[in-house]
Amino acid sequence: MIRAQVVFLPIGEKSCGDAIALRFGDLDSKDPNKIWTVLIDGGYTGDWEKVYKLMKDNFKTGFIDLVVSTHPDQDHINGLVGVLQNIPVGKLWMHQPWEHSGDYLVARKDGFTSKRMTEWLQKSLQGANNLAVAAEAAKVQVEEPFAGKQLITPYGTLTVLSPSQEYYEELLPQILDKSAAKVQASALTTGYESLLGILSRGVDKVKAKIEESHHIETLTDNGETTPANNSSTVLLFETSDGTKRWLFTGDAGIQGLENAHTEHTIRGGGAIHFMQVPHHGSKQNVGPSILDKWLGMRTLQPGEKRGTAYVSAGENCEKDGHPKKIALNAFTRRGYEVFETRGGGIKFGHALDGFTGTIYPLPLYEEIDDDE
Repeated sequence: MIRAQVVFLPIGEKSCGDAIALRFGDLDSKDPNKIWTVLIDGGYTGDWEKVYKLMKDNFKTGFIDLVVSTHPDQDHINGLVGVLQNIPVGKLWMHQPWEHSGDYLVARKDGFTSKRMTEWLQKSLQGANNLAVAAEAAKVQVEEPFAGKQLITPYGTLTVLSPSQEYYEELLPQILDKSAAKVQASALTTGYESLLGILSRGVDKVKAKIEESHHIETLTDNGETTPANNSSTVLLFETSDGTKRWLFTGDAGIQGLENAHTEHTIRGGGAIHFMQVPHHGSKQNVGPSILDKWLGMRTLQPGEKRGTAYVSAGENCEKDGHPKKIALNAFTRRGYEVFETRGGGIKFGHALDGFTGTIYPLPLYEEIDDDE
């Protein structure tokens, strides 16, 4: 019998991160030749130890068939270096921007020190380079995950839905341009604070409250994430018997999810049973229209269940305030119960030793702050 399980590891304290482990096959047989293990992202630098412990103590394996780096944000990619250095891996899927752009190739040769780049982008690209170097040292084959790429097994298939190579190459100069604009803006404001900042110092902001319900949705389609986030690899896992379709979204935004849905439709479509809430629950990454396409329109009555959604949230995510209630409500409203990590690993699917406790879905929030 085909069985599958996915674990969202607890990544981040005051900021969020992702490390997601997927295991599927004939799990009851305990035959390693009939079981596949996939790791999607690896959290921050030290989080490889959490992956190692999960593989050893829970999955009972010392080998990962496939590691996927969705994009080079530090909260997703940095832990993967330790994974490759300490756990045997069959294959690595990661984008290599220097293979698609002369600007990125020059930046790589210069050690990503370009003055056009923010510190964040420099560290992200250095993280990607570190992972590529670690893969070479470990003799792990590296392939780029563009739309249509698949891991095919007798028990299930993992398919890349987005980005296409064309879309990825469109995003690369946008990432640099956005970074350069930030560097310029930062230079203009260095040495002084904005007048607004001075005037507002010590003044508590009064947050207006907005009412929502199952029938009242205030989320709009105007959310806009960064080009770097839209470069995230979006993955669909489907069991060979068609009983499970699980969607993993990284930090993809509306356009990335639109592209992924188009690819999914071309490949035959089908209802999604489980979905990762994109970008730790940011309201900038989803809107009603794209969620209607993936999940279906709002259910007629509260409590109707179509599927399940998981969100990776830091234990105390003060940095960005994720996840946003307005985004979580949109999933709940469409029949997808939402569960969050919040400092603890959570499992979906077939039973797994070490994950025996009961977890409870988040409610539909009837009152949200106007900055949610």
